[in-house]
Amino acid sequence: MTLRVTIRTLSILAAAFGLSACQYSPGMADRSMAFNDAVANSNNQLLFRNIVRASERMPTYYSRLQGDTASAGMSPTLGAAIPFTKGFTFEGDKGATGVLTGTKSISSLGALSGTIGLSTPETNTLSLQTMDDQKYQAGMMKALDFTQLKGYFDEGYSRDLLMLMFIARVRLDTDLVNKIDAAVASTCSDTSTDSTCEYIRSDPYGANFAGGDWREHWSLVKCAANGGAYTNTAGTSVEFANDPAQEILPPGSSADRTKIPHHQMCFEMLLQDLFVLGLDIAPGGNLSSEVVDAHVPAKVANDPNFRLEMVKQGTKIVNLPDGKSAVLCRSKPDKVAFTLAFDRKQNTALAGLASKLTDDLEATRQSGADDDNSGACARNDKPRPEARKAHAAKADRAPGAQSDDTKPIRLVSKDIAFTERSFEGMIYYLGEIVRADESGVDPASIVRVHGRNSTVTGVGYTESMFYASSALDLADAALSIKADSGKEMRLPKLCPLSIRLAPLKADGGGCSVEYPDNESIAVLSLLNQVWGLQKEYTGPPAQPVILANPQ
Repeated sequence: MTLRVTIRTLSILAAAFGLSACQYSPGMADRSMAFNDAVANSNNQLLFRNIVRASERMPTYYSRLQGDTASAGMSPTLGAAIPFTKGFTFEGDKGATGVLTGTKSISSLGALSGTIGLSTPETNTLSLQTMDDQKYQAGMMKALDFTQLKGYFDEGYSRDLLMLMFIARVRLDTDLVNKIDAAVASTCSDTSTDSTCEYIRSDPYGANFAGGDWREHWSLVKCAANGGAYTNTAGTSVEFANDPAQEILPPGSSADRTKIPHHQMCFEMLLQDLFVLGLDIAPGGNLSSEVVDAHVPAKVANDPNFRLEMVKQGTKIVNLPDGKSAVLCRSKPDKVAFTLAFDRKQNTALAGLASKLTDDLEATRQSGADDDNSGACARNDKPRPEARKAHAAKADRAPGAQSDDTKPIRLVSKDIAFTERSFEGMIYYLGEIVRADESGVDPASIVRVHGRNSTVTGVGYTESMFYASSALDLADAALSIKADSGKEMRLPKLCPLSIRLAPLKADGGGCSVEYPDNESIAVLSLLNQVWGLQKEYTGPPAQPVILANPQ
């Protein structure tokens, strides 16, 4: 009876242990956080390593920690030893003959013993992925969409940091270069309290010019004339390159590059000019039309049933002046577009700039080749000038209405064309910055972002956008990797003590999280997000990763 109870008790205990093992996983929360840390560290190291590879002109390679499958459990064991041993032998009585008449053997129960065991096996399986297939490569080479840039604008990222990362080049109409110079000079007069104007008036690049004040130094025209930008052979356009490479210098430059407008410096001048003039990104809308059919006989176009069907499909019928045919037009949503917004009545320079921009915008909307009737849709997109003026006058009379004098002006590629980067283009760009850092940074080519609060930090305050060097002390490093060349390359913390990359405060104040010395960590964070957006793409690359600018 005692044996049966004991075995039953042990069986119940074993079952309880077994059931509990199904739900118990030791360190589950710790494993989740450890995996998150592993992904973060591996991604940061991978991106930084490829930036350094690009700086050394080495090929870039990408891999990804895809998953970590962890399993843990309990394996209970139960054992019992119940020995039966032979005990004593009793002999029977002898008879008269003295012969043994019988025997009886009795076995005795030995000591009962039991064992209980519990083991907790733990295993981890890592899944790694090499990202070198066609879809991934096409995604890395695809030019970034300005819709993404607008999203980052709206999230509150530093706008000059975003433009420096996303935009590779800006091409301007030559006449527009002169008008922007005049508009900024008049807007940023000594009485202007705009923070960007105050920064421009601080003459941050004055050391690169001989004599004169900020009006003579801060000039896109002089940048182009002195080799800091590319003017096409016809003299109709000027291209400003966002390129910090030390080798990108005008012909005849001195060895130490003094008194020469570097391309990076000129690009950042243009960028701050556009911010003074209210650069922003406007959402797309049904602002233009595409041709569905350019040759529809008038008899068909005027048929009531046909017209009703076109209305159902959202297609507009535009009758041509000859009365013999019509064009079918369907509205299409435009992509987001860059805009400028400034008060064109403030001075004559701004009025002249606005006149050119609006005239070119109108010409673009009304353009189209009449030989195939494709221009009919474009001309039909907007009401005639007289109708627009009447509509604007009515809108201006409405309470709280925005006057046409301050409404954003949509930029067209004839005036300003922005060339966006791909993800690989961003890696190459940051690699150029690192290569310049290692060779000794020319102050004119430091990639800067404007300080966030000039009231506190002073008008001359800037932050280095990105910095990495083997010369940085290990104690100041937020991230460190061993380069293919054998160097120990380090990415700085927000406030490194061993090096100062930019003037901190005009009053000599210190560095802080709010007013850091550099934005290297923020750039790495942005790059990681862009990497996630571009990892796969099903279409072909829109443009080469790197375009060489002619000297």
